[in-house]
Amino acid sequence: LCINEININESYSQRSLSSTTTTTDDFAIMPDIYWGMSCPLEVKGFSVSSRDMGWMTDPAYLTSPIAESRESFTNRAVAARDLSLEAKTRQRVLDAINSRALISRKVVFMGDSLTRQHYISLGCLAPEQIDRHLTPFYPDRNGLFYDARMELKAGGEVFYAPTAGKVFRYNWNPPPDGPIVGGEESWLNSCQNDMPLEFDTYAYSGTNPDGSRLTERITLVPGDVVFLNAGFHEFREEGHANLLAVLDCMKKKGADKFPRFVYMTSSLQHFDTEHTLTDAAGERIKKCTNYVSENIMMKEEVQKFQDNLYIIGQDIDMTGLGNLHVGGEKTDCTHWFQPGVPDLFAALATDTIKRMVEQQEEESQRMKMTSMANQNSFVAETPEHVLFNTFVVEQTFKYVDDGFDGEEDGDTDYDADDGINKDYDDDGNNK
Repeated sequence: LCINEININESYSQRSLSSTTTTTDDFAIMPDIYWGMSCPLEVKGFSVSSRDMGWMTDPAYLTSPIAESRESFTNRAVAARDLSLEAKTRQRVLDAINSRALISRKVVFMGDSLTRQHYISLGCLAPEQIDRHLTPFYPDRNGLFYDARMELKAGGEVFYAPTAGKVFRYNWNPPPDGPIVGGEESWLNSCQNDMPLEFDTYAYSGTNPDGSRLTERITLVPGDVVFLNAGFHEFREEGHANLLAVLDCMKKKGADKFPRFVYMTSSLQHFDTEHTLTDAAGERIKKCTNYVSENIMMKEEVQKFQDNLYIIGQDIDMTGLGNLHVGGEKTDCTHWFQPGVPDLFAALATDTIKRMVEQQEEESQRMKMTSMANQNSFVAETPEHVLFNTFVVEQTFKYVDDGFDGEEDGDTDYDADDGINKDYDDDGNNK
């Protein structure tokens, strides 16, 4: 496992766009956006301009029903980028950072490789705002990577910790090639024993005697935010059950003692399950479709968690965005081009934090105004001689700053060759 530590400076924000569909107004909204591995968090498999496209000259591919020209492949990636531009994703992430909503706050993304893409997007939409980051990559930046972190210049830190608290698990390889699974950092056990929620991640510096990188235990406090999604893996239902158990314990112990949990609805796969395609040898092959009728997983999640969690992502309509998946020679109808759809989720995450902080500030101001009104009423209605002989202690509200409004809200599972979920058959049908 190769781990790169990179300090990101202002030069990463000086990039230009080449899309003919980008207008002058778009540049006013978003002067730049990551493209072609310009962001050090990017993975080659999702970046069209740096992807090895040797397969496009392979006769077997060129004669297959899923063959696509380089121009078509690139145009789809440009369309994905323009979707991000139109949604003003960079501006929204910057607004949240500049509002200081993330200052002194830890933000954790928990989930599979789709959630990993959301983490990448958040960093790549505002790379000049990052002081340092530590991301485990394979040497060519083309393989999977796992636990990651980035520190913001303005304060605050963002983590990708897929197995934090032993809530979710996947069919990924064990360490050192898989995610950190921690020791006794079970969040359910921690909650039951009145202990803070913690997780392990890589330290920014230092190595063990065997040369492996040191790990560091992170403690979450009220005001921190955890974005969760159980993913597409075969342990999805188990993950949901684990999460519900943790939420139930948090509610019994007092939700304001813990970080805020926010569930991000699942992404959407676009496999063509209505048409049977075969290659020259008569073997059945997969194909992506531009449109699927509904996001079944999202509906299940809303039904399951709507009474326990704040849920985001229901308003992102991905049903007609099948052409923005990577596709390609491996027919990846699961992962998305970047920039693209993952940027929408990253911007939504920062929107959510910013809105919650604003609500907390409004509630704090309301409480102060109520306190002042009560004190004025007491003085106005009490005779002067009583006031003189009464030691009046100014009422002070000790407001628990959980960062929000105080409400009690509560791969490799992907096939090594094609990145497709093993819970689905070759056409994406749920087994």
